[in-house]
Amino acid sequence: MRKQLLKALAALTIFGSGFGSIAYAATSDDSSDFVRIADVAPDVIQEIRYYSTYNFVGDRIDGYNIPSALITREAAAALKNVSDYVMQYGYRLKIYDAYRPQRAVDHFVRWAKRLDDTRMKDYFYPLEDKSQLFEKGYIAENSGHSRGSTVDLTLFDMRTGKEVDMGGTFDYFGLKSHPDYVGDLTQQQIDNRNFLREAMLRFGFKPLEEEWWHFTLRNEPFPDTYFTFANDVFDNAVDREQLYQVALLQSLAMGYFDGSVSVGDFKTHGDIGIGTFDGLNGELIALDGVVYQALGNGKVVVADDRTGVPFGNITFFDEDFSVEMKSVKSFDAMLKILNREVDKHGRNSFYAVKINAHLNSILFRSELGQSKPYPTLVNALAKDQKEFTASDVDGTLVGLYCPDFAQSVNSVGWHFHFVSNDRKLGGHVMNVNIKNGVAAFDRTDAFNMSLPMADNFNALDFNADLKGDIEKAEKGKYNKK
Repeated sequence: MRKQLLKALAALTIFGSGFGSIAYAATSDDSSDFVRIADVAPDVIQEIRYYSTYNFVGDRIDGYNIPSALITREAAAALKNVSDYVMQYGYRLKIYDAYRPQRAVDHFVRWAKRLDDTRMKDYFYPLEDKSQLFEKGYIAENSGHSRGSTVDLTLFDMRTGKEVDMGGTFDYFGLKSHPDYVGDLTQQQIDNRNFLREAMLRFGFKPLEEEWWHFTLRNEPFPDTYFTFANDVFDNAVDREQLYQVALLQSLAMGYFDGSVSVGDFKTHGDIGIGTFDGLNGELIALDGVVYQALGNGKVVVADDRTGVPFGNITFFDEDFSVEMKSVKSFDAMLKILNREVDKHGRNSFYAVKINAHLNSILFRSELGQSKPYPTLVNALAKDQKEFTASDVDGTLVGLYCPDFAQSVNSVGWHFHFVSNDRKLGGHVMNVNIKNGVAAFDRTDAFNMSLPMADNFNALDFNADLKGDIEKAEKGKYNKK
């Protein structure tokens, strides 16, 4: 690649000011010296914020076409060393961002110039005037991320199943994000920041003095080159117009709770979906490329990539149409609106739907994990289902519609899971009262199913009539918390 960079020198770009600004730099679309972080450091958790809408802009960012982080080979090798080191202490690295296409930086610049767009102000820059973001260096026309050896990350505690408390959130614009900020931080939060910083420095990274999460390889291989390719450069052959399914809902109904694919593999087939985990241990919600696990206590954690999936559906979400949701008083009323759209666009297709809404109330459930020998799904829910309610909450309902002809492999009609915007609550949706929101639809006309190869799966009798069990599992009420 380094020889090919001679070609890139013809494309000189003038960049503006910002943290560590430069006057001129070469651009290149050559990805040959980049790798997927997941291929080199598979223990690293990824939550690619700019692929999602939970970022300071409020939209998916240009160039982030899949929920995957890329980085230069040299930076990946160093990051693997950091990952191995922190795992000795019971932690994993969690990546928010790595290589950032120049087109993404251009997206940030366009957003910063639209002063009336302050949708995410309360979350990311509550104390800052948007008109001052350029002047204060929060937004610039170039970013070290585009050189390919910079990473934004935190620590994930494997003992608690949660991110380590750093006393501040990723991409918060303010002094609280400075690594040396003390202010109202506890000593534990300060120690957590220092542990991450020391681990990164130990293996060749250098920090940015304005962001505790931001580190660049000290001897980065391309200090003067800004890359332009999208982050799906290695994956652009993926079929985005396909619904992928693991096993059958009917096998789950019969008590087949053994995962046949991992969460990590499941995510390669899409960025939005629903399902469950090994041993029926909670509800699966895939949203914006992150797989969440709604546990039996109603709380949500990011699922470990090694966890098995015994049943689930996932696809890549590309919005085809949407409908506004206002004053929707019940689950049935919501379905009436959604079915009207399905009738309009074709009932014999699959649909993924994403409803971002403010909810007056929601009733949802999850369940405790089961032990072998596994019971049937209905019996497991009758014993270990827990129901929860939440009021005045913002969140996303992730839904799947299956047409009538899919009745032998899934449930016909709609199935919804929920996760709150703060990612603390979630589960299988039983009832809703929506104040306002928008339902975005992705119509999909291709279907791909992966079947387990295990002997106990092949011994299942699919001639059994499971319609009643499936309907009860979908709608039945058992235990309330």
